[in-house]
Amino acid sequence: MPVLINDFKSGWQNTVQHEDMNTDALFMCKDSNIDELGALTCRKLHKKNIYFTTQSLESEIENFYQIDVEGIGKYLIFYTVGSSLYCWNSATNGTRTLSSAMTGGHVSYAPLKPVLSSKTFVFITDGTTMLADDGTTTKTWGIDAPSGSVSATAQGSGGSLSAGDYSYVFTFYDGETGSESDPSAACATFTAAADDSVVINNIQTSIDSRVTARRLYRTIADGGTRYLLTTIADNTTTTFTDTLADTMLVTQITEDQGIPPSGDVVVGRGNRLFMVDPNYPNRVRYCRASRPDNWPSTYYVEVETSDDEVVNLCNLDGMLYFIGRAGVYRLYGESPDAFQAVGTRSHVGTDCRWSVAVGPDGIYFARSDNGVYRFDGVKSVLVSESIRRTFGLITETWVDIVDQGSISSVSRGQFLYGVYYLIVPMKASDGVVTNRLILYDSTRPGGAQTWLLCKSTCNDIFADKGRGKIYGCMVDLSDEDYYNVYELFSVDSNANDTAVPEFVTKAFTIVEPKRYTVQPEGFSPVGTVSIGWINSYRIDAVGSWDLDFYVDDRSVYSGSHSGLTSADRHEWHDLSTKLKGHYVYVHGTGTGTPGPSTHKIKEIEIR
Repeated sequence: MPVLINDFKSGWQNTVQHEDMNTDALFMCKDSNIDELGALTCRKLHKKNIYFTTQSLESEIENFYQIDVEGIGKYLIFYTVGSSLYCWNSATNGTRTLSSAMTGGHVSYAPLKPVLSSKTFVFITDGTTMLADDGTTTKTWGIDAPSGSVSATAQGSGGSLSAGDYSYVFTFYDGETGSESDPSAACATFTAAADDSVVINNIQTSIDSRVTARRLYRTIADGGTRYLLTTIADNTTTTFTDTLADTMLVTQITEDQGIPPSGDVVVGRGNRLFMVDPNYPNRVRYCRASRPDNWPSTYYVEVETSDDEVVNLCNLDGMLYFIGRAGVYRLYGESPDAFQAVGTRSHVGTDCRWSVAVGPDGIYFARSDNGVYRFDGVKSVLVSESIRRTFGLITETWVDIVDQGSISSVSRGQFLYGVYYLIVPMKASDGVVTNRLILYDSTRPGGAQTWLLCKSTCNDIFADKGRGKIYGCMVDLSDEDYYNVYELFSVDSNANDTAVPEFVTKAFTIVEPKRYTVQPEGFSPVGTVSIGWINSYRIDAVGSWDLDFYVDDRSVYSGSHSGLTSADRHEWHDLSTKLKGHYVYVHGTGTGTPGPSTHKIKEIEIR
């Protein structure tokens, strides 16, 4: 009874027993696709990103991010090399250095349009450096308050002040974004007579390049609340004469403007930015509406107790979720007065904070101890059951395991067109740890059977959803001292990249054909036995492949085939000897220079 292995479509299943797998599944699959009419095809090769081909970067490229900004066809590409943050501008075809003091390792980006600006700013943080960039200029995030105070002297005439006591404060102001510092200390209170004017001196200038103006505020007669007096539209003038009547003051000062926290994850929702507070990891802070530099000290949402650490933030179906180590929480309310964190039914969180990614059916994240989960807005479900050996503790010849010691810091997750791309550090049987790319297609029926491990040594990943591209940052194989950014799985090949397709089929039971005896009534089957014989095989494939045959987990035969075409599919090859056993499976490795059109397998038959 022949064994027919074909119609590959279920990917890398990796269950406990080969024989328990679906008929068309693969036990292991590397550097291969299963999307061409059931054929197992060598994966498409990488295409080097044109923005980096002229640069020799001896440190890793990381934190790659692309965004469209104001201007026809204008987009920005951000990335880090070592401690430097760069921005490539499509309009100028030039690269700017935004900062040379990035120290947090992982950079977070969040676009938001400030209320007074016509430009989309990309707000950037890595835990230490906070920047705002509009594609042309870069500004440090947050404006420090003035260190001094003004002096005020009543002139006795020339104004419209009422009789009473007054005081003044001033702030630093960014006229382009509307960002404003906290106010200075108040000047000494003084008494004015009716119709006095006041000369204000010592209005401090700022060394911050983003400060384009200063704002003066004063009380009304015998009052305590301060109102906007004037905006001095420069950063040079140090004096001002106040003649306004109290009735002309209408705009009340905003207290507690606040400097943004130094968290390492920032996300936008609506017209606000949200960030985990590094000093209180169970708190998520947020800015005033449409004012990304304005973070009042009381603007935060607290999750449970101080032990409930929030590690990442993301939006799903119009809701903002806080992904914690021990569970998932949802932001409830539409205004600061109503904001609160509400627990969900997910009592599973993640220690792999950068593995978090939003897909069409939920939020995905990895755990170092037992696999990948999907949060659907209510609860979290383990979806990596089919590759549970990958998250085990013992390596095998064909199945590497996740290195639990480094996955929490190394893992990176992205979604594109329903596919979850996850970088994880994999430890081989020789103890060597290498970053690998795991793919999960959430759009296919029985998605838990479509895991695919690709042999890409990525250290970072980014999905450009607008253009349908997935980029990976990795070493240039032509020179291991240089790193580059590649478009993963591009139809265009690159000489620096060579795929190494490899697969292991499920185990198929070897069964003797039924035997019959002649009886008066006709033929009657004797039955089958649980052990059988095999002696030959054929292969319908393209390219060069090495095949290893295993019977009852023992390697029994190896065969090499070079330059196969469809014309060879009917040729039978003898095994070394007639073999007997319970089950058989096949290990295949592409040889030569595999590519998507040069290496594929459609069918293997054993008899």
